Amino acid sequence: MSLPQDWVDHCKSLLTETIFSPANPGKWAGKEKGHTPMVEKDGNETTITVNHVMKKGETEDEDHFIEMVFVVSEDEVVAAAKFTPTDAEPKLSFTAEEGKSYTPYSHCNLHGVWKGDDF
Repeated sequence: MSLPQDWVDHCKSLLTETIFSPANPGKWAGKEKGHTPMVEKDGNETTITVNHVMKKGETEDEDHFIEMVFVVSEDEVVAAAKFTPTDAEPKLSFTAEEGKSYTPYSHCNLHGVWKGDDF
């Protein structure tokens, strides 16, 4: 999957922020279920989903949504998808290479970057 360089740069900048996870939710304890990226595999076909409502507010300040889902392997962003508050669901599909390790991430506009389980 060839990604726009600005997407790759944005993902890498997100990785410099505080990263939350179910084991380390920090100030967002209780938000784990709706922010942690979940992995579904069918052979090498992999889908990353986040169980989060995509909410368009009356103003931009009232929006609450997953802005991006991305996957990192060996310090490289290998897959990414951007979303808007009017998208149906945050979902990313890609083909995982055999023998590589991957880490999924999601970024919520209000609750930061969340890390899912490595696969």
